[in-house]
Amino acid sequence: MRGGDMKIALCHYSCPPHVGGIESLVEQQALALKRDHHFVKVIAGAGNKFSPDIDVDINPMLSSGIMGMYWDRSMNDQEKMMEPQVNSIMEFLEYSLASFDLLIVHNVLVMPYNLPLTHAILRIAQKGAVKVVSWNHDSLFFDEAQRNACPASWEVLRHASPYVRYVCTTQDHKQSFEELYGRHIDIAVIPCGISIADFIRLQSVTYLLMDEKRLYETDMILLHPAMFRPDKNIEFSIEVIKALIRKGVNAVLLLTAVMDPHDPVSVECHDRIKRILRRDELSGQVLFVSEFVHRHTSSPVVSTAVLRDLYKLSDILIMPNIRNGYGTSLLEAAISRLPIACSDIPGFRRLLGDNGCMFALEEGPDVAAEKICLQVSACIGSIFRMVFRDYNSEHLYRTKMLPLLQDIMRS
Repeated sequence: MRGGDMKIALCHYSCPPHVGGIESLVEQQALALKRDHHFVKVIAGAGNKFSPDIDVDINPMLSSGIMGMYWDRSMNDQEKMMEPQVNSIMEFLEYSLASFDLLIVHNVLVMPYNLPLTHAILRIAQKGAVKVVSWNHDSLFFDEAQRNACPASWEVLRHASPYVRYVCTTQDHKQSFEELYGRHIDIAVIPCGISIADFIRLQSVTYLLMDEKRLYETDMILLHPAMFRPDKNIEFSIEVIKALIRKGVNAVLLLTAVMDPHDPVSVECHDRIKRILRRDELSGQVLFVSEFVHRHTSSPVVSTAVLRDLYKLSDILIMPNIRNGYGTSLLEAAISRLPIACSDIPGFRRLLGDNGCMFALEEGPDVAAEKICLQVSACIGSIFRMVFRDYNSEHLYRTKMLPLLQDIMRS
């Protein structure tokens, strides 16, 4: 089944612009499905249209604020009082879901905030016209004190339905739900993620660079924003990469320079660096960002927006200049809170004082590499790349959510 083949609705008590973790996940999933050309609708008790491309059905009967009228009743009275509401919700949902293939409900089958909605969805699942997926985020039955205080009307939340597929967000919750439902129930685990490109405002070409070059699998990313000029000493940065690799560090160097075809010095510097990379087999460790940008856009120029992205993605700026320069890149790194490693020359020393990682060029690349390792917080960098690799919402959609939905449709 290809992208675009399914009609999928997502249901929760509320949706954006209401603020909440589940509301954000509903929006995230709806947008991911829509980008993959599926027909998507969000059904909720409160909220509003949050995207021009996604239909939203709002009905207050589905909200989380309707249970107060039932609390002081016995279980039999509660069930009798809820039945008309259950029927009304079913009628609304069956109309809203006409021609839909899948309904993803978030927390509705595990939390007691709208039991008529819970019963209505369970009955719809049993009818089988729409396949139902329950995205379980939590359960009051996990807490012993709350479990013992749960009224009898909540018993419906304790049991799994054979007509529903279940998903939870962590391995711990999977184990807890298996203990609650019984281990015969198949429960998938799909973590909650974040839209990294949206959250840190990455340009699309930067996201492609990170993804295609698998930069999230590296140990360290060094950024060298410089022109192809001998005084910029790009060769030294390459030697530092080699020294880091010898230390067991999977390091990558990002070069932003663009060759000026009208300047023979720039051409010679560019060609010499290319020869070094071929000789030392480092083409995978030293990336020409301008060439990547040119392949995906109409210009080889690394824009200010993309450069700003690179400051976000990198672990350290490296500037092994032979002679003094203006130091603009040092200022940009500083305002981006990016650690700086640079040659110990008077201009850089005056600008940074004792606030940077400085190395004497005559000490060689191994000493510089050692100082860089001490300067870079491996913890922060590795956590960033782990999040990009394992909790990127687009990656989770492609590798976990979409295959699950396709499997459900085939079953």
